[in-house]
Amino acid sequence: MYATETQARATAAAYPRRGWQAVAAVDFPDDRRFRVQKTLGPGHYTVWGDATALLACVREYNPL
Repeated sequence: MYATETQARATAAAYPRRGWQAVAAVDFPDDRRFRVQKTLGPGHYTVWGDATALLACVREYNPL
């Protein structure tokens, strides 16, 4: 994940063979179901948790 939509779109454009088709905005609940840690480059985060629960946190979905 990335801190901004601009960062996510730039990464998707840099790696077109990965086939990413959209970016999503996510609102994490305060219930600690997810672990979020700053990793790799600027604005990049790794998220650990249940994939189905993560999908339920998507508030916006935009095609690339």
